[in-house]
Amino acid sequence: MSLDRTTPVPVYIGLGANLDDPRQQVERALSELQALPQSRLAAISRRYRTAPVGPKDQPDFVNAVARVDTLLDPMTLLALLQRIERRHGRIRNGRRWGPRTLDLDVLLFGDQVLDEPRLCIPHPQMHSRAFVLVPLADIASAELMVPGRGRLGDLLDQVAEAAQTMLPLQVAAEDEPAAAEPDAAEPDAAEPDAPLKRASLP
Repeated sequence: MSLDRTTPVPVYIGLGANLDDPRQQVERALSELQALPQSRLAAISRRYRTAPVGPKDQPDFVNAVARVDTLLDPMTLLALLQRIERRHGRIRNGRRWGPRTLDLDVLLFGDQVLDEPRLCIPHPQMHSRAFVLVPLADIASAELMVPGRGRLGDLLDQVAEAAQTMLPLQVAAEDEPAAAEPDAAEPDAAEPDAPLKRASLP
């Protein structure tokens, strides 16, 4: 069940894939984020080709970050994201940092801090991962605070060397999912008057 929210919360979601045409896995997932109930896709980062973290016997990843403004609670959102992962053939085999068709991670949920067996917010490794911080900086201010870790801009400075190895990928305009237009006064904000989808949860 979702909480009885009246004001949408900005949520940043990390996307990653390195199997079965990872570019298309990420693009399809972005389109599926548009269809989340009681939510609105507000911003999408550039896509990046990144070297794998952990086991090196796997292909490079394609990574991105999306902002979704939502009325859902964190656990409901997590369940919907995992449903998208399963539709993409994601199999959780216990291999940490191994290859996958699609990974959708809740990075930040407003300024909320959560420590549950199934979900920790902020994401526990996001502060040290260039493949998260660089695309996040595409759509969020350097002043964005990561609870318990500090400013996004300062965290970016700490991963500057790894960031230099990331390759931005070109995306054709017709393939770009339509995110909400940002507010001119706040580049990473969604238009305040754009409606949220109020569909019932699946």
